[in-house]
Amino acid sequence: PLRGGGRHRHTSPSNACWKGFSRDRARQGPPLAAASRRRAASSLTGPGPAKSDSPCVRRRGVGGCSATRYKRSSTMEFRKFLGCDGGDPGSPERPSVWLFGIEPGYSEADNREHGGSQKPRAVEYSIDLQRKWPFNRNAFKLLAALDGRPIDDWWSFASEKQVFAPGSLGYFKGNLFPYACYGLSTWTATAQRDTGFAAKEAYQKACRSERWSQIRQWVDEHRPSLVIGAGTSYASDFAEAFLGPAITLTRHIMSAESRLRPILYGTAFTTKLAVIPHLSRRLSANVALQEAGEFLSKLQASEIAAACERATAFP
Repeated sequence: PLRGGGRHRHTSPSNACWKGFSRDRARQGPPLAAASRRRAASSLTGPGPAKSDSPCVRRRGVGGCSATRYKRSSTMEFRKFLGCDGGDPGSPERPSVWLFGIEPGYSEADNREHGGSQKPRAVEYSIDLQRKWPFNRNAFKLLAALDGRPIDDWWSFASEKQVFAPGSLGYFKGNLFPYACYGLSTWTATAQRDTGFAAKEAYQKACRSERWSQIRQWVDEHRPSLVIGAGTSYASDFAEAFLGPAITLTRHIMSAESRLRPILYGTAFTTKLAVIPHLSRRLSANVALQEAGEFLSKLQASEIAAACERATAFP
C-alpha cells in the first residue's frame, strides 16, 4: 500500500483538493446519486490559493494546495503538482531526478488510526518520516546507487541530500494518479464523493485524457535529467504521460542475482524515462537496487542508446 509514501499537509494536497472533476457523465461511468454530488460540492468549498501561488510550489514543499470549490465543466483541471509528495522539480539550468509512483498511498497503520479517512500524518515530508516506509527507504537506496554510492551508504546519502524533503535540491517525488488510495483496486465512497467518479476506472480514464498532457507540460518547463517510474504494470501510462502518445520503450533484463527483473526505458526529445519494478515489493533486494541504480546512472549519462521497441507491461 505504500505506493506514494502517504500524504502530508505541506507536500501532498488533501484529497478534497479537486477542481473540474465533472466531465460528461456518460463518459465517466455510472453517475453518483444527486445527494452524493451535492455532498461532493459542499465538501470541496474553500477560498483557494492566491493567483500568485498557482504553480503550487512552496518553500516548504510541493503540492500543498488549499481546497478548491467543486466546479462543473467540460474538462478536468489539475492543480500543478497535485498528488505529488515534495522535493525539488528543478529547472533547465539545474535539472532534478524525478521519481513517480502510481498513486499516493497510505499504510495499514494509517488506515486503522484514521478509519480510512486519510488524515495528514505530519507537517513536513522529512527524511526521518520517509525512512519508516519501505517504498521511500528503497528509493533512497536506488538514488544512492544512481549517485554512484554503495547501497550501504543510503542513509548517509539521504541525510546529506535531504531527498524529497522541503527545501532540498535535486530530487522530486510525485505520482501518476493524484488521488490517494489504500490500494490500487480501492475506490471508497469517500473517493467517489471527493472526485465525482463512481468507478475508479472512469477516474483513471479521465486522468489519462487530461492529466498526461499536463504532466508533459511540467516536463517541458522543468526538464528533469531523468524520470523514474515505479511500477512496470503501468509502463504504458508512464510512457505516454512523460514522453507522449505512441512512444515505445526498450526492455533491459537485470541479472539473475536481481531475479531477472525488467527495466523499460526510452527517450523523447531530451526526456529520459526508465520504468522499474515497484519499490515496495518487486524491487527491494539490495543487490537489485544497486544494479538498477547503476543502470539508471548510465542512462542518465546517455551511455545507453534508448532505441525504442514497443512498450510492454511486465509482471
